[in-house]
Amino acid sequence: ADYVTTPTSDIAAPSPTSSQDSLSFDRDNLSRNIKNPSSSSSSSSSSCALSWKSLNIVHKMKSHKEEVTSVKMSSDAATVFTTSRDKTLKVHSTSDMEQVVQASLSALPLSSVCLLPDDKTVLVGGWDNQIYCYSVEYGATVSSVYAHDSSVSCLHLQGNILASGSWDSTVKVWSVETSSQPTLTELAEFDLDSEVTCVSITGTGNLVAAGTVDGSVAVWSTDTFTPLVEPRGKSQPSQDVCTVT
Repeated sequence: ADYVTTPTSDIAAPSPTSSQDSLSFDRDNLSRNIKNPSSSSSSSSSSCALSWKSLNIVHKMKSHKEEVTSVKMSSDAATVFTTSRDKTLKVHSTSDMEQVVQASLSALPLSSVCLLPDDKTVLVGGWDNQIYCYSVEYGATVSSVYAHDSSVSCLHLQGNILASGSWDSTVKVWSVETSSQPTLTELAEFDLDSEVTCVSITGTGNLVAAGTVDGSVAVWSTDTFTPLVEPRGKSQPSQDVCTVT
């Protein structure tokens, strides 16, 4: 498919019966159900509203000395992994939030954490430009890689594909070898115009998206490592949108 830019003035406004209006109506309806579940005409909507009403904090604690930068939960919901600007990785039990691990991996703050499928090994990004592989079972860093020319700001792992973003305005894609000593192999590097704040990989691992501090979003294919949506530069008109034809 070809990718073209279309001014927003050429895009027709949604009709009154569009899905957008339906979504707004559903949100209003759900809001009413939360305030008064008995007024719902649908048992499923009432159930959803009741579930929302019953949400409450199970545990809350002061874990880190400084800002928490990332949090991930294990697949069995037994443990919570956190990183912080206080330079530590911590692991807590969800049953009572008791701290089971505290690790200082770097002399600089840590920005992000991802869990490998075994839930016993984590990948951690740091402001020292490195990605660490830490084994909770052995209580030690088993490997590390100098990943970027500036701080690693974000990580996202999907299967054996890892995406990392950095303040050096790049996104890198890695293959993760999950052996006894996990290793990272760089597959691709994408350049952007400003610092990367967040990355995401689709469930199938074939697309990578990234957001930057200047408001741009870019999407790439991991099959061909080519851009599907080019980042919008500051010099381009902000009223334009990218559409697929």
